[in-house]
Amino acid sequence: MTTGVVDYGSGNFASVWNAVAAVSGDVKRVARPEDLGGCSHVVLPGVGAFAAAMRKLEKTGILEALSAEAAAGRIQLLGICVGMQVLASRGLEFEECRGMGLVKGTVEAISVDRSRFALPHMGWNSLSDLGAAPLFRHMEGEPSFYFVHSFHLKCEDPDARSVFCEYGGVRVTAAVSKGNVHGVQFHPEKSQDNGLQLLRNFIAL
Repeated sequence: MTTGVVDYGSGNFASVWNAVAAVSGDVKRVARPEDLGGCSHVVLPGVGAFAAAMRKLEKTGILEALSAEAAAGRIQLLGICVGMQVLASRGLEFEECRGMGLVKGTVEAISVDRSRFALPHMGWNSLSDLGAAPLFRHMEGEPSFYFVHSFHLKCEDPDARSVFCEYGGVRVTAAVSKGNVHGVQFHPEKSQDNGLQLLRNFIAL
C-alpha cells in the first residue's frame, strides 16, 4: 500500500511527511493530480485559513481529482487540521467558502467566552466518545493530542462518526470518519506516540 501526502504549499507538509514515513515504508509526494495514481491512502495536511487552503488546492489541480477519488471510495483519505476542515460543505473563516463536500457540515469559530478562554485553542487536550472510531484503535482511556485552531467542524452528516474534546465548556469536534473519509482537527505529527499510532491505524484501513 502506498500512502500519498499532498504537497500544495501547506506549512506542515514536511512534518506530516516525516511522521507518515516513520510508520510506513511506502510514502509518496502528491503535488499533481497524476501523482494520486497508485495511492491507496492519502493524507491532506493543512495550516492556515479554510478559503486559502481551498484556493491552493484548486490552483494545483489536485482538488477535483482528490475529491473524485475519495467520493468514489478508491482511496482512504485523512485530512489534518485545515485539511480536515476542507472536507466539509463550507467554511466561515474570514469569508464563506465552499468546501469539498465529502462530510456534510460547516466549519465555524469555536464559541468560547473570549474574556476567559483564548483563541486559538492551543495545546494538549484529551478526547472522549471514542467508541469504535477506526482511527483510535489500540488506544486506552482518553488519549491526548496536540491542537492549534480557532475553528472547528460542526458536523451535520448522519453517516459520519465524530469524536470530541472540550475547550472552554464547548464540545469541539476533534475527529470525524465517514466511510473512507477521515479527518482530525489536531496534529498527529506533533502528538508523539498517540499521533503515530493514529497514523498506523489509518494506514491499516
